[in-house]
Parts: sequence; C-alpha cells; structure tokens
Amino acid sequence: TTAISLALAVALPSAASAQLAANQWYSFRFDAIGTLARECTSALCVAVPGAIEAPVATLWTYASASSFSFTVQDLFLTNSRFEVFANAVSLGLTSLNVAGDNCSSDIAACIANPKSSRGSFLLGPGSYTFGILNLGASESGAAAFQVSSASTVVPEPSTVALMAAGLAFLGVGYRRRPA
Repeated sequence: TTAISLALAVALPSAASAQLAANQWYSFRFDAIGTLARECTSALCVAVPGAIEAPVATLWTYASASSFSFTVQDLFLTNSRFEVFANAVSLGLTSLNVAGDNCSSDIAACIANPKSSRGSFLLGPGSYTFGILNLGASESGAAAFQVSSASTVVPEPSTVALMAAGLAFLGVGYRRRPA
C-alpha cells in the first residue's frame, strides 16, 4: 500500500473535495479494485435507507474543533474491504470480511453482521480530507461512511471493560493501603 499512499498523496492536492456534515450517513460507490470511492449515482445507493448520497467528489472534507470518528461500512455483499486515508496518510484498513453473505442496504444490519467489513477511526481536532480506496474482491458496489462528532462517539465495549478493570484495581489498591 506504500505505492498507493504515494499515488494518493500526489492526487489529493489536485482532486476536488466536498464538505461533510456530522452524524449523517453517506452512501458511496466503488468501482475497480485500487480506485478511489466516489459519489453514488447508481440505483444501489438510492436504496440505502438512512443515508444520503455522498457529494459529487472522490474526496470529502471535514473540519472539527474536537475529536471525532470516521466510520466506513460495507453494504450488500460481504466481499469488499477498504483502505481509508486522511490528508493522504493511511488511517488503516477496514476489518477483514467473510465472503458469501449479504446484509443488503440496511446499515444497522450490516454493522451487526460480523462478516461485513467495517472500520472506525478516531481523529483529533483539525481539518481532514478523506479518501476511500477499494481493496476488496468486488469490482463494484456500494458502501456508506459517517463522521461522528465527539458527543456521539461510543467507546468500544473492550475499552469500557478495560476502564472498569482499571478502576476496580485502583479501588482494591486504595483499600489495602495502610492507615
């Protein structure tokens, strides 16, 4: 992916981008493997309930004075995977998918389906330009992304469990402390 990152870094300054709103799901389409996702003009994207079509662009921008998350969710067939970029730097890959399932266009059902590829990336305050690269086995399809403001970012269950264990450890340590 180093070559892809380098190519994306060169393409980013010259590509048009569109501004995003927080807490809104956007549907997008992807075409050939190794190409950037783009606005959705196919019938697939129109059928994504709870999402609006991504603005016409291959890159999307968002600026925030506080931390936020950028989430990408594969839809329909579970045979796609993406690399997510912010300001021409790779944030990472969405999760491995398990081919052979179909969660349709229902975003909630796809999130709940462990076979479907998803990635959520926490970012600090600042201005970002996002690009999504198709790395999956599917030559084309539809997916969705969302920018979630800090007030709606929900911690992973493992994070909550780790924090609870740490607090319990501190409580035990406090009790054992000699007077």
